[in-house]
Amino acid sequence: MKFCAFILLLLVNSVSDGLVAQIRYETSAQKLGTQFKLIFYCQDSLIGEDLAAEAWKLVDKLNMIFSDYEGTSEVTQLSNSSGSSEWIEVSDALWEVIQRSHDLSVKSDGAFDITIGPLSKLWRRAFRRNMLPQETEIAEAKSRVNYNWIHFNNENRSILLEKSNMRLDLGGIAKGYIIDQVYDYFSEHDIAEVLIDGGGDIYVGATKLSAPWKLSLGASDQHIKGLEYKGVASSGDHYRYLEVGEKKFSHIIDPRSGYGANQPSQVIISAPSCTLADALASAISILGLEKGQDLLVDFPNCKLEYLEQHKL
Repeated sequence: MKFCAFILLLLVNSVSDGLVAQIRYETSAQKLGTQFKLIFYCQDSLIGEDLAAEAWKLVDKLNMIFSDYEGTSEVTQLSNSSGSSEWIEVSDALWEVIQRSHDLSVKSDGAFDITIGPLSKLWRRAFRRNMLPQETEIAEAKSRVNYNWIHFNNENRSILLEKSNMRLDLGGIAKGYIIDQVYDYFSEHDIAEVLIDGGGDIYVGATKLSAPWKLSLGASDQHIKGLEYKGVASSGDHYRYLEVGEKKFSHIIDPRSGYGANQPSQVIISAPSCTLADALASAISILGLEKGQDLLVDFPNCKLEYLEQHKL
């Protein structure tokens, strides 16, 4: 689960690029369970409307690949094949996201694991009912979680899910990937000055403005400056937890234990892509500061911009 940690400050409303005056175009829509915002510079509002409409179509198309909430999505259909010994050819987009997820699972020792779906489903129900799952329920769900049960055939880009009743949950990486794809769409249409905000996951394109993009970190006085061609993602929310008796459990589930983190974090990561920033923020919100910094050694172009830990 992502939290909206950013306040966007853009200090110039128009810019002249050579002889072509550009306007700032801004629009928002409810997508992927959060508020998406597009800010970009183009020649006029009619061009802006057309570009935005196609961008929203792209978000919806990719959501139907990645969303485990959609019964007909590609990832749901892949999950439904688990345990069948059947190799399933997947789209380029799903292949890339699952490959990158598996790589991070290995490097994070399982703190990031997209096979967490059985636990995600269990804890979503627990939060709706405000009722802690039984230990036997957690153990059963956890018995279906293991990234090592994802197998790849590079020749035809097919995937086999080894164990029965596996469920993939791409919530820790897919939104970042979608944001990157939206940026690529704008780039293909020669729109360089663009910011895509997916409710806590952001990609910033070129900045030629006299006052560059600047993001504030939550309500603090700290800022991320000098942003250009970077993804920034946040993870965590210590305000959301399940409280039963004297026990409190974060909604951020550790796939290794099956329980909500007992020391939830608010994490902000910058990276060359929003895909990577999103996934690393998800992993480090579980790992914490020390192990999170160890993980970042494998990603030298990424930076931990902010981390705050809390005791429930």
